Amino acid sequence: MSLAQHIHTLTRPHLPDGAKIGDNQRPALLTELRAAVYPGSDGGGGTNGGRPTPINAGAVDLLTQIQHDAQVDYMEIHGVKFRGPVEALLQSHVDLPNEWDAYLERVTLEWMDAIESLLRPSKPRRKLGVECPSCEQRFHGPERANCLTANCWGPDEEVLHPAQWHVRCEGCGAEWSGDTLKWFVAAVQSEAA
Repeated sequence: MSLAQHIHTLTRPHLPDGAKIGDNQRPALLTELRAAVYPGSDGGGGTNGGRPTPINAGAVDLLTQIQHDAQVDYMEIHGVKFRGPVEALLQSHVDLPNEWDAYLERVTLEWMDAIESLLRPSKPRRKLGVECPSCEQRFHGPERANCLTANCWGPDEEVLHPAQWHVRCEGCGAEWSGDTLKWFVAAVQSEAA
């Protein structure tokens, strides 16, 4: 995706990845992030002695950070402070020198990934409590995290059949899926015997 596509996704309704023309559009990512600040409400707090609406602190922090970083970058690029919403600020980025274009492309992609992770978190990889057949380690790093993890979730967040899992060693980087998954299972079973 280009910077223009990133800005469009952040600031305007768009089709999600993999969607076809005619599918429902998603709201702009920044619009969805603002709505996530007050989940399950219209954005108002409690009135007449009612309970106040809880605030999603993660959404507030992310939105505040994006607004701050966008202002800092705009000031660095143009030498003046931008007055207006961050959507208008992002849409004003046209005809930038290549180094700014490349930098903002990376930054806006990071913002999109952060918003997607907050709004639509994916289930974590399953930790496998066995030694890696490749490096023969069970744990790695100073936190002693499990080496072997498996992505076992389908797009609907249902558990996939084990033959469709993707296993990776976080210690040595070895990976198993498809036909190589059979080798992995055989290697793990032989060590357990």
